[in-house]
Amino acid sequence: LLVILLCIVLGIFFLQQNAIVSKSEPQPIPTPISAASGNIIISSPYSNNPVGPRFTVQGKARVPENIVSVRVTSNVLGKSYYQGQTVAQVTENGGFGDFSAQITLNTDDFSLRPNDKLTLEVYYLSPRDRSETDIVTIPLLFSPELP
Repeated sequence: LLVILLCIVLGIFFLQQNAIVSKSEPQPIPTPISAASGNIIISSPYSNNPVGPRFTVQGKARVPENIVSVRVTSNVLGKSYYQGQTVAQVTENGGFGDFSAQITLNTDDFSLRPNDKLTLEVYYLSPRDRSETDIVTIPLLFSPELP
């Protein structure tokens, strides 16, 4: 009888311990980082990934006016295939905000070939002198068969 009572008490104790553990705060899942500077973090695409004529750049930024600039150029030709801006969705003044830019490469002249090396640059323009600041550079490979 004493053994049965001890088993019941230990069982209740372990059930309570498991209930306490399961009530703990969920831990955030870390976002993989492709590349970063002090104020810009790119989570996608990764370095040397293949990209098609359309792809998405995602990350977090803490930049003046929350405006993030994006450029895609050819390593060989030096030609710009995309130039644009997007807005970081900042919820806290001075904090990082998520951004996403839908990139459509200008391939009208058919100068891009499969496996051509591209450079993705993400940065912000300094409000003081409009210089490109905190530039994050990611090498990519052009893969026209990707959607």
